[in-house]
Amino acid sequence: MLKKFAFFCTILLMLSPLGASIAGEDLDFSYDSSAQPPTVVTPDPVLWQQTETTSVAPEPAVEPEAVPSQGKLTDAGIQMIFTGNNKLIIIPLSYVLPFAPMGGVLSLNAGVPYVSRTYVTTGGDQTVSGLGDISLGSRLDYGDEVYFRLLSELILKFATGDTGKSLGRGSTDIAVAFTLIRKMMEYRLIGHLGYRMNGSFENDLGLGTGEIDYGNILSFLIGAEREVRPQMQGFLKLRGVSAGESDITTTFFGTTSVNGAADDMFMLDLIPGIRYQVMNAVSVVLGIEIPISTSLNSNIQNPPSRQVAVNIKGDYRF
Repeated sequence: MLKKFAFFCTILLMLSPLGASIAGEDLDFSYDSSAQPPTVVTPDPVLWQQTETTSVAPEPAVEPEAVPSQGKLTDAGIQMIFTGNNKLIIIPLSYVLPFAPMGGVLSLNAGVPYVSRTYVTTGGDQTVSGLGDISLGSRLDYGDEVYFRLLSELILKFATGDTGKSLGRGSTDIAVAFTLIRKMMEYRLIGHLGYRMNGSFENDLGLGTGEIDYGNILSFLIGAEREVRPQMQGFLKLRGVSAGESDITTTFFGTTSVNGAADDMFMLDLIPGIRYQVMNAVSVVLGIEIPISTSLNSNIQNPPSRQVAVNIKGDYRF
């Protein structure tokens, strides 16, 4: 009962105006045009899942507790990114299947995003909000951190967000990701690699059609955690994201042309943060994503610089 009470108090704090003010008012994550700072944050949670390792909690000290209960919902939480003009809220869920292939733990996962965007126009601010692109996935957790712990993930993203309001991309995507964790003395070392194969989105332009074939994305992350006090770990991670250029195909009166979207980029972020655990069931993670390098398409002239991002997550383990 105390664990549930602590978890709900955490969620209420994160949803309150105080939680929003912690993230700051000067942050901007969107990349809807060349006038916006580029970022890895999108209306769907697939890329978030590819580079997210804060949800991989350390294994419990007691060996029997290291394997979650099978055949039940084991994890639920909320992750939020607040900005001055944009808000992204993701509800992650995890269900452990009642069998253990190869001695590991197999779970089904879901990411349900809610997106709110405010655009500054000559006629005044305009805000759109709603459901983003939902993703479903599976994760196989194998091994232990004393030797090597390997997490293998397969993620599918569906076009559930409204593309007209920029709440979704309109494509069905598939991603694979691998996370390797090992303990060395008082450190917990983490390596992560993800690859996302993006689909395409076709739109009726009236006199013709237009289709955007999104470029694929490669992401990697390396980092380390260390306990700084009982139930509190500090971490430092380096994340890189390389996005390929998308192709835009337009057809008018039987004539087809293909052009690049000039949206390819490479980004490098340094992510310090802390994780606090309460009674081995409730965890709160705060990460600060600091841009250290950004490389855009050469056709993008004088792009604005990327801003610091603040990422807050609360998780409850049943």
